[in-house]
Amino acid sequence: MAAKADASRVYDEATAQVTLRDAAQVAALLDGFTVVEPGLVHASQWRPPIRTDYEFDAFLAAVGRKD
Repeated sequence: MAAKADASRVYDEATAQVTLRDAAQVAALLDGFTVVEPGLVHASQWRPPIRTDYEFDAFLAAVGRKD
């Protein structure tokens, strides 16, 4: 995936660190939480993108509640 490689290269030169994860890896981070609907989905499914030119679906989003 070219977008993932591009993002990785940008952060290689940044002062902030980033860890790219796939859906299974993100889901593992939510272990122990009750995930709120619509669950772990593309970010645009939580809130439609404000800027239509932005590739918002490259990001996953979820809300987890600690019971």
